[in-house]
Amino acid sequence: MFVTLFSVLALLAFDEQHQNHTPTAPQTAEQTEADRVSAEREARDNEQVCRREHVVGSNRPQRICMTRREWEEVRQNSRDMIDRANREQGVVLEGTTGGN
Repeated sequence: MFVTLFSVLALLAFDEQHQNHTPTAPQTAEQTEADRVSAEREARDNEQVCRREHVVGSNRPQRICMTRREWEEVRQNSRDMIDRANREQGVVLEGTTGGN
């Protein structure tokens, strides 16, 4: 009796899930292509890249591995620091020229 009751409840639950399920609209070719390009770009950004870099204080280069996204962040942070230093240097130079 218990097995029969359990089977009936399982079938009812299964039937309810499938009745409430609304099928999604099929994707257009443009959406599929955009999804594919996005997935390829994501996979490329997460690809591991190793470089041999000279580390300050060492005569031997070290192997440093990061994802392409992380390398881009390092490059952008370096550019930002250089730009900030150049702006600060420009402010100091402008304030010290033509002093007498």
